[in-house]
Parts: sequence; structure tokens; C-alpha cells
Amino acid sequence: MLHRLALLIAIAVLAATGESRRVVIVDLDGVRWDTLRQTYLDGKLPNFERILGAATEGSGFGSAVVFENASTVFPTVTMAAQASIFTGVFPAKHGIPGNSWFDRKSSQLINYMTPSSIACVYGAAFLFPGCEGGMANEQLQVPTLYELAGRARKSSTVVFNEYYKGATTPIVPSLTDALVFLGGSEADFAKFDTSMMDQAIRSFANGSLPDILTVYFSGTDSVAHQFGIATQPGYLQNVVDPQLGRLIGEIAAHDPTWTFHTLFVITSDHGRTDLEIHPEDLDLAYHVDLRLTRVGAPGSMHLAENGGMAYVYVPSDDVLKTAHELLIDPSLEAALDSVLVRQTPSGGYAMAQADGSTAILPEDRQALLAGLDSERAGNIILVLKQGHYFGNNGHGSNHGSIFTGDLNVPLLLGQAGVVPLHSTAQVSTTQIAATIAYYLSIPADGLSPALPDVIFPKRPVAIPMR
Repeated sequence: MLHRLALLIAIAVLAATGESRRVVIVDLDGVRWDTLRQTYLDGKLPNFERILGAATEGSGFGSAVVFENASTVFPTVTMAAQASIFTGVFPAKHGIPGNSWFDRKSSQLINYMTPSSIACVYGAAFLFPGCEGGMANEQLQVPTLYELAGRARKSSTVVFNEYYKGATTPIVPSLTDALVFLGGSEADFAKFDTSMMDQAIRSFANGSLPDILTVYFSGTDSVAHQFGIATQPGYLQNVVDPQLGRLIGEIAAHDPTWTFHTLFVITSDHGRTDLEIHPEDLDLAYHVDLRLTRVGAPGSMHLAENGGMAYVYVPSDDVLKTAHELLIDPSLEAALDSVLVRQTPSGGYAMAQADGSTAILPEDRQALLAGLDSERAGNIILVLKQGHYFGNNGHGSNHGSIFTGDLNVPLLLGQAGVVPLHSTAQVSTTQIAATIAYYLSIPADGLSPALPDVIFPKRPVAIPMR
């Protein structure tokens, strides 16, 4: 009886104060779905349980919306995938085809992962003039979720994520943070993510919470790159979960009725695969470049590596010839799964064959490649075999491939009274933005459709107290 009375009072207070809905996006870089799921079911994430409910049989999540078959975009790398989460469209539309790509207009190879480029991504204009607003942000070809929110007079705070264009309060790493991160140990990554949460909480100092808050844990990716997937459960338990607990506590302190109207979205940009030693992977880029110099004039062909795949940019007249040369190169045979070529004028990619012809892609690959086909993508794509990656030295883990381990990511919704759901539907992280837009009543024309079968409660109404 007392519990019911407390619930009625909370609902009445919520209605009386006119609290609006808000969304918290918990972005776990580079975490596979099976890794998060097992860590959760092992009872190691008590603060995640505060959002998603206690573990149960079946879906394993007591009061959450769970999508078992959520996929990121291809290539499964940070810059392309994060852009898809926060624009709600595939790379072909948002314009960021990978961590690395060749800009035909400027004749420059774009690589977001060099130290100077990362600084420029975060808008470090004091170090690199011209980086104001962030390099990748400025190269987006569609609005972000934050820009759409701003048009609807909704506020947003983005903490340490690469994409913050249009955010009311963008918070990027300081030089001190960057130096900590570059330390490269698990403790350094933990300190970096702790600083991220410090600054997220500090942003609440004025007493107001934003309509959209994005907190970005990059350490989950970094620790796995260096030490393998096996280190992620411990990092989730010892670093991410406590920091999430701090955030929940701070939100509750500012808003005692937060559970009624704060929607948590937990996801990741890509999965990953533990590396095994494949000596041929270390020289892959060298052999591709060597073959390209044999086919075309110097400077006319360009390679952009993205982990388990690579773009090749060649003159249109040389596409089939170059694809054939790459396909029959004995130095690439052990690692190369397939060579894809863009078809003109019909568009789309086909699979190059050793006899110089092309074949239709399998249906699952057609869907992934359709979301990639644009002027910024290579007119040849090299897909590596499962477990093979450019530069693979057999240590840690990597991603970027077209295979399930790199594609399958967590996608869960909790709190805000959302109706629990365990779904096996095939969904995409591109559908997150429209789902958030719907929840916050933000116009979202042009986005991928919202996630299916998600039911939000009607806004509560005041209940007479007796």
C-alpha cells in the first residue's frame, strides 16, 4: 500500500511540475552484444540493472527493450558507425564512409585516426588552425540528431563523442585528457572515462538537465584493442558501471521522478574480433599498393584501410582491370575474401570474378553495401576473410569487417516506463535517432525508420490525492 501511495505521489508531482521527457545515450565504443549481455547476466553490472531491470529468464533483462539482432553499419569502424547513430542514416547518405577515405574533390586521403586528425576531429583549433567545429562534423552531409533537436527547441549535451554538431553544450577532451589517454594502459583509459563523467556531471551545475545527454565511453574500445575482448567485462564492471552509477545518482538528485520520463538508450558503434597471427596481414597494404602501381599511373590510385576492409580509388576506366589484378595477386590470396566493384551507370556493388566478369552479391551483403555506395566510397572494395585485418600483428582485437562479430552490437532501451520487449527482429543502429526523435516529439523527416514495436507510455496525468 505504501509503495502504491509513493508511486501515485510521484506521478502527481511529475504532472504538476510539467517535467518534459529526456534521453540519455550511453555509447559504449567497440562492445559486442554477447560481451555486454554475458557480463550483465553474470551480475557484474548493478547500475545497468537500475536502468534495465534485474536479470530474468528469456531475454535476461527484466524491464527493458532488448534487440538481440542489432547491427551496426559497414565498415564496422568508429567514424562511420558513430555518424550513423547520430544522424540516423547510412554512410552513403551522411558522407563519412570510414575511418579512412579518399576525398576526390581535394585529392587528399582523409584518415581520422592519426594523432593530429583525432585532435582535429575534436576541434582543437588551438593546435591545428582550421579545425573549428571538428573535422568530421564539418564533413557530414546531413543534420545530426542534435541539430534536429535544436530546431525543435530541445537542448543537448554531448560529452567526448566525435560528433557534436548542433549540440547546445558540446564537451570535448582537453589537452590534459588527451595526454592521459595516450598513456595507453587500462588505468589511463579508466581515468579518461572518469574525466568524461566528471565533466558530464559538472555540466548539470546550473541545476538543469538537457533533453538529450550523450555520454561516450571510449575506453571500452581502447582496452580491447590493446589487450583483447577478455578485458572488456572487467572494464565494464570496474569502470563503466560505477561511472554510470554516478550519473544515475546525479540525475536522481536533480529530478526525483527521473524514472518516469528519462529514457536510457544503451548501444555501441561496432563489435570486434580477437586477433590471431596471420603473417600475411602485416604486408597486405604494401602488396596492394605494389599491385596498384603496376596497373595505373603513379598518383592515380589510392588505398584507404579500414581494419577488415579497404577502399581502392581508381579511374573509372580502370575499375575492372584493377579488380582483376588484385583478385589474382598471390600475395593477397590468403587474406582476401572478395573484391567488389561499383557498377555504372546502375550503381551498387558487384563481386569481381577471376575471369573478368562480375557476380551478384549475396542478399545480406547487398543490404550492407547499399548503405555505403556514394561518391566518397571507393569504386573498389577489398573485403578480407574472417579474422584477417590490415596490419594485424596477432595481439589484442580489431574490427571493420563484414562478419557478425564486428556487426552485432548492443541495443537496449530502459526506464521511462517503456514496455519491456525481447525482440529478435533485424534492426540497425541507424534507427536509434528516429526512435529518440519520436520519444521527444522532434520532427525526423529523412531518417531511417524508428525501431519496431517499441511502446512508450502516455504522459502521466495528475491523480487526485486522498
